[in-house]
Amino acid sequence: MKIIGLAILLIGIIIKFVIENELLDFISGILIGAGIALFFIGQIRAKKMNELE
Repeated sequence: MKIIGLAILLIGIIIKFVIENELLDFISGILIGAGIALFFIGQIRAKKMNELE
């Protein structure tokens, strides 16, 4: 999950700075938010998995 979140975050940042369009700004904002959420969920899940072992 962490890797997917990081990839989505990077795609959102690249879209935001490369393409100038209001609709794509909205989409890049959603991608950045989803990427951050998935990245932190992956970190929390990894911590729980390490505690269980």
